[in-house]
Amino acid sequence: MVMADGKNQLVINGDGSNALQLLDTQSESWMEAGEAEIGGVIYHTYIAGATELLVEQNIHVTVM
Repeated sequence: MVMADGKNQLVINGDGSNALQLLDTQSESWMEAGEAEIGGVIYHTYIAGATELLVEQNIHVTVM
């Protein structure tokens, strides 16, 4: 999804059996940017450049 501010946003849903690896590039690094609540679901927010990921709180995330 492209937001009005030009950012690309992706929402990732899952549970404790899911894992996600975020890979840094030479030009951009993933940073945890807090939490957001959407429809009663808590998401951890990660940002790299113009990309924002909202990852459901129960998913195990590794930044590499």
